[in-house]
Amino acid sequence: MEGESLMLRSVLSVAAGFMVMVITVVIGTALTARIMLGDAGSNTIQQPPNSYLVASLVVSAAAAVLGGWVTGLIAGREPLIHAGALSILLLVMSAVSVLLTRGTPEAAAQPSWYPWVVTVLGAAGVLLGGVLRGGQLRGGQQNA
Repeated sequence: MEGESLMLRSVLSVAAGFMVMVITVVIGTALTARIMLGDAGSNTIQQPPNSYLVASLVVSAAAAVLGGWVTGLIAGREPLIHAGALSILLLVMSAVSVLLTRGTPEAAAQPSWYPWVVTVLGAAGVLLGGVLRGGQLRGGQQNA
């Protein structure tokens, strides 16, 4: 019975970390676009300025670290392993998304390197979040 409970907690921790990432990216991207692009960002499909792309990468990386940390927090044990599961999920989903959206107007409106950098930053950020949570557990701040 305890094994099933641990498995459910593991699955829920990865799902929760992913949802935290999605919510953070959606809100962060909307705010960044509103601040940096104003109304022009919502009406046309054109390549955004490099400053916006960099800000978007920062938002994505921060969301990934937070998602990995939350995954480790909810898992309660082995935060890096759980963050690793989220990282793999993110890599697969991102790669599929990049491949499926090739050739679309939205994909053409960003540099070809951008979605791959977001993918790698996201996966690495999630792992960093798991490492940070693991350091807290070793430091005596365990909340499991």
